Amino acid sequence: MMLSITVQNSTGWIKLAQHGVAGGNPFLQGFENNPEAAALLAQHRVDLDALSLTPPLSVYERFRRAGMEDIYRSVYNSLCNETHNNIRALTNRHLRVEGENLELVIFDQPEAEGLASTLSSFIGILVRGSSIIHDYFGTDARAVINASVDEHQAFINHYEEPMQQEPALVEKNETGG
Repeated sequence: MMLSITVQNSTGWIKLAQHGVAGGNPFLQGFENNPEAAALLAQHRVDLDALSLTPPLSVYERFRRAGMEDIYRSVYNSLCNETHNNIRALTNRHLRVEGENLELVIFDQPEAEGLASTLSSFIGILVRGSSIIHDYFGTDARAVINASVDEHQAFINHYEEPMQQEPALVEKNETGG
């Protein structure tokens, strides 16, 4: 796992620094004509070459090793679609179905139900990941993690259950009712 993180760090640093050292990008001026930046870029390239002898773990393999395949195949998939504007996410965000009619929506507020579901998924991953890490290292953070689990459950109860019971909740809020 550490190898994969190191490879990603070097790869990301190279992508950023090579354009800065080359010059011409006003957002990366700190790299231009900077011998320290050029030396770090060269070192990251050497490090990456050495690390490349061992292939990095795929995202799936990292989830599998953490015992989180179920999250990889569901929640992670959905969050990636949202993050990278996959066609499924764009359709959910910008198409409204009214009977047999499709309406293209460009400037609209996100629906509370969709936001609550996405946030709940993200919070669940963070809480479960934190639990795994703290259990592995044997920290004394169990009380904090349990409190996070309780807060997540309260979030679910507050946002998701009322919307499932009353589907028109979003419309009422938008009209002030």
